[in-house]
Amino acid sequence: MANKRNVKKDIEYVTYTVVHDCMAHLETENDKTHDAVIKVIANAVNNRNELFYKVNHQVKGKRAEVRAYYRDLYKTLLNNADKMFDDLSAAIKKK
Repeated sequence: MANKRNVKKDIEYVTYTVVHDCMAHLETENDKTHDAVIKVIANAVNNRNELFYKVNHQVKGKRAEVRAYYRDLYKTLLNNADKMFDDLSAAIKKK
């Protein structure tokens, strides 16, 4: 089982990756896609804050329950990151 510090580092890494890709796009081409990319960044930050809250307020219980809690947390993190990358790709294709 991962400890809270490592889970938070993983959340930060995934969030940073999404925001970095968005900022790289804004640096190179910021014409029509600006608003859509800013929404992706806002979603990434909100997702980060929600996941940090869940890590800091984890359920207390048996080891299996805690492991399942963290497994669901990681699944949520990766699904949300995938959705944000899809949103970024869709915004870039619209231009």
